[in-house]
Amino acid sequence: MDIREKIEGSTCRLEFEGDLTVYEVAEVKPTLIEALKKHDAVECCLDGVGEIDTAGMQLLIMARLEATTEGKRLCFGELNPVVAEIVDLFGLAGFFEESGNAPQLQSA
Repeated sequence: MDIREKIEGSTCRLEFEGDLTVYEVAEVKPTLIEALKKHDAVECCLDGVGEIDTAGMQLLIMARLEATTEGKRLCFGELNPVVAEIVDLFGLAGFFEESGNAPQLQSA
């Protein structure tokens, strides 16, 4: 998993490239947590995620809960069809909504 970080003011944009599965979660988690600690707002762009499983979803849910607890803003922009399908399958579209911007879910 490759994560590119772009900083614009107090916002950090993380661009994910690769799989987000049980095999990558331990590698990705520290980067995600550190971004939430350092910045008021974090945007996770998941359009480069090739495969995601329940471990990847749990990481994203944990990040959302952590952001809420810390009063930070976390949004998930640019979902690819693979991620959108899993979000839809798990019935989590509402959970991933942020400021009225729901993920763009696509039918399989």
